[in-house]
Amino acid sequence: MTTPTQAAQTQPAEERSALDRVRDRILAEVRAGTLRPGRTIAPEPLADDLGLAVTEVRALLGRLVDEGFVYGDGPKGALAIRQLAETEVLDLYNARAGIEGFSARLLAERNDPALNKRLLGVISATARMDERSERAYFDANHMIHRSIVAATDNAFLLGFFDNLWRRGACFGLFASIEKVDVSASLAEHTALVEAIATGDGAMAAERMIAHVRDGYFLFLDARQDSPF
Repeated sequence: MTTPTQAAQTQPAEERSALDRVRDRILAEVRAGTLRPGRTIAPEPLADDLGLAVTEVRALLGRLVDEGFVYGDGPKGALAIRQLAETEVLDLYNARAGIEGFSARLLAERNDPALNKRLLGVISATARMDERSERAYFDANHMIHRSIVAATDNAFLLGFFDNLWRRGACFGLFASIEKVDVSASLAEHTALVEAIATGDGAMAAERMIAHVRDGYFLFLDARQDSPF
């Protein structure tokens, strides 16, 4: 299975923005465990690895400060990954619930059998993950949820979704494979699409919101063993 992250990495460099490339590199270091909350991000190695000017990388890191991705004193100061407060984690999950719940409502009200079948196919593809790691689960979970939002054909909803998930990836949210029964998780995602297929928008939204909130409590359980 090709994950969203892998798909992005296989795009020609000229088709991906310099900001995306810097963000992806930081995410890769976070996932590898080499970049932890509070540790300074050095722009020089990023510039060398990506073939960009140091001044450009500093400016791009400044933009990531504006996104809430990192914190610091701007493009010329020391920048680092933030550690989220419990209230910020809850805010992120509540924002997800709003975006994804509304997306589920829109799809249920449309109730397109071909689209519902396609979403079930995305879920089935994740069952064939070659690897059972936190990163693999994150990518599979991301693929499923993004497919649901993307199916609304609402570019604004998808943009909000992508922004939230980038932040979630950076802070170690939205996946904790040690605490997840992958088979049960896939069954839950299938149930989401089945709720959409009923054509009942209110019920589909409620089911999605409950699913996202369950993920929040799962994260709280896992966080005690996490550096985040």
